[in-house]
Amino acid sequence: MGAWSLYFLVKAGLYHAGSIGFGWVGNLLFAAALAWPLRWPWARRARRWLAWPMALGLLYHDSFLPGPERLLAGLSGFSGEYLWELAARVANPWVVLALAAGVA
Repeated sequence: MGAWSLYFLVKAGLYHAGSIGFGWVGNLLFAAALAWPLRWPWARRARRWLAWPMALGLLYHDSFLPGPERLLAGLSGFSGEYLWELAARVANPWVVLALAAGVA
């Protein structure tokens, strides 16, 4: 599983802190899919590319955030400039850049 172990450790820590819920079945199936050995290189590459959206979706599902339809309905009344300013307030661009550099 490699670096995906860190993903599950972070999720376990967030669950322990009470920040997110934890769907055991979905997380166990995802971990099993990541740990299953694949023979073909193209299958390993495909799994690597498909795992990221699955991980983000699973994290969103486990979070206490509202559903996507409610989120999109709430954001539809705002202008693009306001949404950009709000995103800059929530996520500091320098911190995001430093995290991306650290991961790379």
